[in-house]
Amino acid sequence: MEDTKSKIIVLIIVVLALASIIGSGFAKKTDVVLYEYTVAEDGTSVTMVAAPTSAFGRARGFQEEIIDGGHYLTFYRTFGFFGFHASEINHELTLSEEDTGIYFNRPNGEFELILEKDPTTGEWNQP
Repeated sequence: MEDTKSKIIVLIIVVLALASIIGSGFAKKTDVVLYEYTVAEDGTSVTMVAAPTSAFGRARGFQEEIIDGGHYLTFYRTFGFFGFHASEINHELTLSEEDTGIYFNRPNGEFELILEKDPTTGEWNQP
């Protein structure tokens, strides 16, 4: 009976540890900032370098949603607790003529404008 209890306790610990490691990768990373960006000469893409500001937890990537000319980027943490320092995310976004802004997710569930297109010149700038 004692052996069965030990096996159940070990199984519960393993299941909780796996759930914690896997579950962390679905958590949103809301402290990502834009460090630099380059817009293609023809204006069809922007290459960005972004990274979290906190020392704990890496960003593994993001999900992009385009709504009414805005690119809304939701960043996610890495799976597990392996990243204890910030990690850069380098990515190229495809732009269209109708695009007006790029937004990063924030802790309050809203999005912050990171880059905006000047409607008169067509240039992309940080607000």
